[in-house]
Amino acid sequence: MPARIIITDRTVWGLVQGAKDYKVFDQALPGFHVRVSPIGLKTYALFYRTREGQQRSLGLGRAYDVKADEARRQAGLALAAAKAGGDPVAARKDRRFISTVTDLYEDYLEKHAKVRKKPNSVKGDEILWRLHLKPCLGDKRVTDVNLRDLDGFMARMSHRKGSANRAMALLSKMMSLAVAWDLRLDNPCKRVQRYPENRKERFLKASEAMRVRAALDIDHDRGAATALMLLLLTGARRGEVLNARWEQFDLDPDLPLW
Repeated sequence: MPARIIITDRTVWGLVQGAKDYKVFDQALPGFHVRVSPIGLKTYALFYRTREGQQRSLGLGRAYDVKADEARRQAGLALAAAKAGGDPVAARKDRRFISTVTDLYEDYLEKHAKVRKKPNSVKGDEILWRLHLKPCLGDKRVTDVNLRDLDGFMARMSHRKGSANRAMALLSKMMSLAVAWDLRLDNPCKRVQRYPENRKERFLKASEAMRVRAALDIDHDRGAATALMLLLLTGARRGEVLNARWEQFDLDPDLPLW
C-alpha cells in the first residue's frame, strides 16, 4: 500500500482494503491521514503533538460523510490550534455536554438571544429553529456539521429562499458562538452561498409621511430625528446624510438649501 499520497476524494476512493488496518499519510499536511479498515471503511484523522510533547489522534470523519478537502481544512485548523498551544482532542472531550445542534441552540437561546435580543427577535429565532433548522440539523453533532449538510439544507429550502437565508443567518450566529465557546474549530456557515433576494421598494403615502414627520417632531433624540427628516424630505442616501457637515447647508428660513 502507498505510504504517502496527495489525499483527495479520488485518491482515497482508489485505496483498497487489506488484511488489516493501514494508514496512508498526506504528502503536504503533516499528520493528516486516512485509515482503511479490512472491510473498506475509510476514516480521516490527524496525528499531532501537544505543547507537552504528547501525541494525539483526532478523528475527522468517514470518507463517506466528509469530503477530502473538508477533512484537510479541519486538520489544518486543528494543527494550527495545536501549534498555538491548544489541544483539540482534549477540547472535544471537555465539550461533550454540548453534543448536538439542539443542545447548542438551547445554550444560544438562554445565554445569548434572551439576554441580548428583543422579545420579537427571540420569537423569530424560535420559529426559524422549530420549523426549519431543528427538523434538518437538530440531531447532528455540532462538530459533525459540514458544508455538505448546509448546502443540502439550502437546497431543500429553495422554495422559501428568504426563510432559508434567515435560518442560515441564525445558524451562523450559533456556530460563531460554538467557535467562541471552543465547541468547534470553525463556522461552516460562512462558506454557504445565500440566495439572492429581491429588494422590495414602497413609497410612503402622504398620510404615512405626515405620521412619520409628527413622530420625528416629538422624538427626544434630535440628532437622529433630524437625520431621518433629511432622508424623508430630500431622498438623499443614508451615508450622505450621516456624513453631512453644517457648512454644506444654507439655513435661510425662506429657502433653505443643502
